[in-house]
Amino acid sequence: MAEYIHPTVVTPPLPADAISLLEVLVLTQMYDWEHRGDRLYFFNKTGRPSAIELQVAEIANLIEAAPEDAGRLPDFLRTLLANLKPEDTVFEVEVTEGLDVRIFQDILRRCKDIDHIMVTSAWTCSRMKEDGFGGAVTVITADQALTKMTTDLARCLFEQATHGDLAATPDAGEHRVLVDKSGQKPDKSCVSRADKLDRPRSLRCPGCGTSDVLCDASARWENDERGWILVDVFEAAFCGGCEVDVGHEAIVLKPNGDQSGD
Repeated sequence: MAEYIHPTVVTPPLPADAISLLEVLVLTQMYDWEHRGDRLYFFNKTGRPSAIELQVAEIANLIEAAPEDAGRLPDFLRTLLANLKPEDTVFEVEVTEGLDVRIFQDILRRCKDIDHIMVTSAWTCSRMKEDGFGGAVTVITADQALTKMTTDLARCLFEQATHGDLAATPDAGEHRVLVDKSGQKPDKSCVSRADKLDRPRSLRCPGCGTSDVLCDASARWENDERGWILVDVFEAAFCGGCEVDVGHEAIVLKPNGDQSGD
């Protein structure tokens, strides 16, 4: 019988003084762990358990002693305790995908020297089965948790190999779609446009003065149009020349030639 295992590491090691006793108790049931000086390093040799078992009296005492900034875990466990029978001394908690993420986010919200946590997992198998290998990474911040799997990476690489790199025309107010396999560019009606009359004539970096101001964006593939359509442009901007964050400090040259800070 094939044995599937999912070794996992959590980086970086977390400051022990930023983790409540209740969180330590739950995390050390979900993960293997080691001391790294004044930090705790969490990992799994074979994968997280599907459920953990907790002592009713111990959890009740830790909830009672939890500090004000203890996060969401006390309320979550308090709800589970309320549904137990009076004679129950232990209870089981299913380890859902979001339980450890919520705990890690609460830790980040009170931790001043770490701005993100990365959970990296490998999927391996004792036999060389075609579905037995891969992996995933989850990047957790105080407000977000984003996951990508190796299947996502493979799909992105296939799209890149098939359609080429996505490009954008600077300051043109339009998105350049990809050339289709026949070598013909799709009709310009499939290119998303916006009224450019009220747009700035130019944005310039306040540091080096270059107009090479960049930002991330998202695009959606349209099968009927055989091209990418610009969906959204994110607010965070940076300079392609000196690689500093531009943000709201960009120098804006308006259509009439006036200059202002954005």
